[in-house]
Amino acid sequence: AQMSLFPRITAVTVLYNNSRLMRDLAETLGGLGVRAVLYDSGSRDGSGDLARSMIPWAVVIRGDNLGFGHGNNRAFREVDTEYVLFLNSDARIGSEALEKLVSYLDSHPDTAGVQPLLRAWRWPLVTAGSGVWVTPFGEAWDARFMHLEREAGGEVFRPPAVTAAVSLWRPRAFESVDGFDTGYFMYFEDADLCLRAAARGWSFAV
Repeated sequence: AQMSLFPRITAVTVLYNNSRLMRDLAETLGGLGVRAVLYDSGSRDGSGDLARSMIPWAVVIRGDNLGFGHGNNRAFREVDTEYVLFLNSDARIGSEALEKLVSYLDSHPDTAGVQPLLRAWRWPLVTAGSGVWVTPFGEAWDARFMHLEREAGGEVFRPPAVTAAVSLWRPRAFESVDGFDTGYFMYFEDADLCLRAAARGWSFAV
């Protein structure tokens, strides 16, 4: 029953010394009932072994720490579902929010990826991101980062990029640009990914 909630989705998460986050990650993935592939980037705190014991249905790949993009790309090679959920080890998403993301992709075939409004961990009134925006000079940032917002609203935004922290993607859109550019070790690889996908005609939504 646990594994039948979202059979169309595989969650991909990169680990790096995340043992203290494993219980929350296991709870999130278990609550969603999604397939999961975890890439352990050479953790020294036993994160990979802990993931195997706490998330036994997940595929756990042990590898070198060659960057966030590399870990996601390697884990993505194990994905064979209709959608892929990129999920940071320190992020959470519930089934209701994920259903909204699925529904949006189902009804918007031109959209490559969609993210929810992000709230700061344990600070439910603080927005952590509402899409990734880019200046004409190529500078990217998370919109409304650390804004105090009591009412988030129900608007749909069409930003130039979505965050890799929590976003649902069509695998064929991700594959069309050969995934993340591993030249970025960490940060901004999601903005680069989306800009390259947009150049091929894909769009994004929050």
